[in-house]
Amino acid sequence: MSTKKVIALVGSFLVTLVIFVVILMPAQVVKGALIPAASTDSGAPDVRVSGLWWKGHADSIWKQQSISVNWEMDWRGLTPGLLLSSATGEIEVSGWVGVSNGGWQIADANALLPARQVSEFLPMGSASGVLKLSQVALNFEDDAVEHVSGALHYTGGELNWGFGDPVTVPPLDGLLSMQASGPQLEIQDNKKQKLAMAFVENKMIVLQVLQAFPQLLGMAELGGDPNEEVYRTSRPLDFSNLGDGAGA
Repeated sequence: MSTKKVIALVGSFLVTLVIFVVILMPAQVVKGALIPAASTDSGAPDVRVSGLWWKGHADSIWKQQSISVNWEMDWRGLTPGLLLSSATGEIEVSGWVGVSNGGWQIADANALLPARQVSEFLPMGSASGVLKLSQVALNFEDDAVEHVSGALHYTGGELNWGFGDPVTVPPLDGLLSMQASGPQLEIQDNKKQKLAMAFVENKMIVLQVLQAFPQLLGMAELGGDPNEEVYRTSRPLDFSNLGDGAGA
């Protein structure tokens, strides 16, 4: 056998070996490179991983809650990304996250979030019911939201402000959409009456509450115009830090 054929065979073998080593690399190797080993002094949770770096599973315990995460590499067109699913107690989240040179994308995102677990982080008050997010998509490029869509649904429940009597909230629906000025979230009741809106205006995020919302909660007279604005607040919208992080 000639020297050239031997070199070609050895080269082919080495290339094949490298490909198999990369494909079959355990997730534990990646964990060792990205996550420092937990110690009793650091307080960091111990993360257990299994599977391969491109398709695997991780679980841990944080604040007495069991956390599990599954991932699988998934290319959409020329954009690399991960299919993710996670569960923490009664919270469930799934979707696709991709990264490009100019930003990042979220697609097919779904979530199940009990309101009482959110209210645990509030300074006062509590809530019941479940918030569901369905088919949420977000495209973020060059320090700006280029696209957003999806639906929200609140099953209804009891809202306690921490003072006064609790209020019964009926089922509510939200629609995420992209308008000329930017992203928008519109909240409606089950009769399609507009209750509140969150939207972008002049680089400010604005929250607008209509008379229909306090009327729905029994906190206002029913004779008023339900489309009249009763509350508005705004704050600057700055995505520059997110853009720098995505491009790094």
